[in-house]
Amino acid sequence: MAEPYDRWHKKRPQPGDEKCTTHGKVPSREHGRGKRWLARWRDPEGQQQSESFIRYEDARQHLTRMLGAVDDGTYIAPKKGDTLLKTIAEQWLANQTFGNPRTYHQYESRVRNHIIGPLGGLKLREVKASTVQTWIKRRLQVLDETTVGLIFTHLSSILAMAVDDDLIPKNPCETGRSSA
Repeated sequence: MAEPYDRWHKKRPQPGDEKCTTHGKVPSREHGRGKRWLARWRDPEGQQQSESFIRYEDARQHLTRMLGAVDDGTYIAPKKGDTLLKTIAEQWLANQTFGNPRTYHQYESRVRNHIIGPLGGLKLREVKASTVQTWIKRRLQVLDETTVGLIFTHLSSILAMAVDDDLIPKNPCETGRSSA
């Protein structure tokens, strides 16, 4: 099993290199700068990917998850989740077709005012089931239940498109009982 890489210490120190007093190992040029532990793996295309962590255990767990996902075919590059919800919502809206222009304007108004407005600045990976539940609660303070249900359907469809595009592994709207 692959292990996280220690960025702060040399893997192959030279004889006579001085050890740091804190860790008892030979320091690298990166010693004390940034996050210490680097989880490195190869994605399904063979490209090296990495993510840094402060704690060894966090890096090890992440590395185990990434390698498992590559092996079982469910791998989604973590950086894809950095896409803003606003970007995907606008793309989803642009892909909708309606016979009546008024219908498009109703959709556009609901998405801009009630999805992009409160949630658009979030990265896709930051949208969790709890985020959706809090959003529903806040929407119910200003809208009736039927309208919130309709807008929730739009949000769920937007996030389903993000899942289909391999930007996130699952739709947070489909977790548990988070609908209005």
